[in-house]
Order: sequence, then C-alpha cells, then structure tokens
Amino acid sequence: MLVDEILADTKMPVMYPGFDMIHDILRRASKYVLAPDFTTAADGLTNNIKELERIAPFCRLPAPICWFELAQADRPEFLKAPTHYAELQGAPKRVGFLCIAPDPQKLWHWMTMLMWMLAGEPRWQALYDSDQLHSYPMPGMRTKNNVSQMVILYDTKDGFTSDPLSRLAGLVEIRIAPFAPPLMKDMLKKTDSPLFKLCQSDWAGEVRYLLSLLGLFNARNVVEAELVDKSKHNKARAKHGNPPLCTHTLLKIRAMHRRSFLGVRGEGSHGDVRRNFCSGHWKNRRTGLFWWNPHWRGNPQRGTITHDYLVET
Repeated sequence: MLVDEILADTKMPVMYPGFDMIHDILRRASKYVLAPDFTTAADGLTNNIKELERIAPFCRLPAPICWFELAQADRPEFLKAPTHYAELQGAPKRVGFLCIAPDPQKLWHWMTMLMWMLAGEPRWQALYDSDQLHSYPMPGMRTKNNVSQMVILYDTKDGFTSDPLSRLAGLVEIRIAPFAPPLMKDMLKKTDSPLFKLCQSDWAGEVRYLLSLLGLFNARNVVEAELVDKSKHNKARAKHGNPPLCTHTLLKIRAMHRRSFLGVRGEGSHGDVRRNFCSGHWKNRRTGLFWWNPHWRGNPQRGTITHDYLVET
C-alpha cells in the first residue's frame, strides 16, 4: 500500500523537514483502502455538483485521523483529464488522503494532506533546474512518493447556502503545509507563483472527489471482516533490511446490509466481539438521522483488535 511506502520512505523527511511528524500521524490513522468499484463510483460523482450539494452536510470523518487510499487507474474521470505541467508532473499510481480533525468531537471539520506514488520515474530534476527552485538544496533526492505543500481545510457541518459564494468553494480553505520548507512557504504565499499553481494543479478535482468519497462512505455498513496477515512478507523484508508491513483487518463495506460480527457464539451483542474501535457513522431512527461519534466497544477481556478498511460498493 502507499501508506507503507511512505512510512518506509527515508528521503521524504529529508526533502520536507518536519515530515517525521506526519509519519507518526500516519501510523496512528484509521486506514481505509478503497476497492475499485467504490473508487469508480465516487469518481462518477465528482462532476455532479448538484448531488455534492445534497450530500455535503453528511460528509464527516469516520475517525479523528483517517487515511483513505485508492488506485488512480480506478478513476476514469481523472484519467481523462490532461496533465497541466507535463514537464514537472507525472502520472500517479496510488493516491492517499490523510484527514485530521483538530477537534475529535467535530468530525465535520478537518484538514486534508494529499499524497501520491508516481507510476514512473519522478521529474524532480526539471524542478531543480528551474529558475524558481534553483537555489533549493535538494539535488539528487529522488523518490516516487510525494506530498502536496498545501493543506485543504474543510467545514461541512452546515453544508451549502443559497449564496453562490458559499457553495463548494466556501467549504474549503487553503493553508500551507506545516512541513513545507521556508523557501517553499515564501513562494506559496504568492498565489501567482509557479509553485502555487503547481500545487493547485495537484489538487485539481480532489476536493470534489473527497466529498464524493465521504458521501458514499457514510451510506455504507460493515458486513464482514478479512484478516490480512503480512508475517510471511515481513520475514522476506527483514532479510533485506526493509521495515515490516502492518498485519491488519479489512472491513468490507457495502450498501444496504446489516452489521454482522465474526467470532465466538453469544447473544449477538457488542459484548460478543473483541475490543475494537468503531468508526463514526450515521444512524437512521424513526425520529430522524443521527451521527454516532467514533468510540471503543466490545469486550477487552477477549483481546483488542485494530482495523484497516476495504471500502466496496
């Protein structure tokens, strides 16, 4: 997965001083892997502004820190879009969104960092040789993994209003990423600078995609769990001096299904399962629609498990 590649990447903390902090946050994030059908379904919503207006008030994070990962090949709308700066940008292979809610009780308000893995070799040398970054001390730093220098801040609690200026763009605030080097921070403060325009291009369409993703995600229920054991892979990785991959559980998420539990027989209550972290989700009651914040549940005497998630339609 891309998240494993970023955690194992030793060049990014050098390229972006302070990126070690992001490594720590990534390790603690609840991780969701989007299946091809779910990725494509969300992609189909990105140009449906009317539908995005309808679902925006329901777009909330399932946990205070989330990592959403997908394969770029499963996004036909993005694949059709042109490359804005072909001399600097490359086609991504996998894309990830790191979403962080500053207040764990306000999951409608979060920051997003965009990360990606290139399908081919990076084109950094052109960036080094440009007049804009000629003095930036990064020669020789080559990695297929990258991260946007800008952070997008969302607030979707109130959704849209009748004021056109408060529509989709009104939910978003652009900030400079905390790991951006001083020279890049100065350049990003100028909205007409080439670097700012390059970052804008990296984010093109991603705001709408994340809203589409969360809109679909909040309409799904967990129906089964699948253990992904990385122990065999890790033995081979250890021989080559590579860091281990995380053994995790994929929770498959589909539409219009009831939640079921795997494990020992019991009364069918939450007490039958091991202690686990429950993602935030909507519940439909006779009296209306209610939001359940993320919480721990289950029986700690039966052990504790952690989850990554495979999101399907």
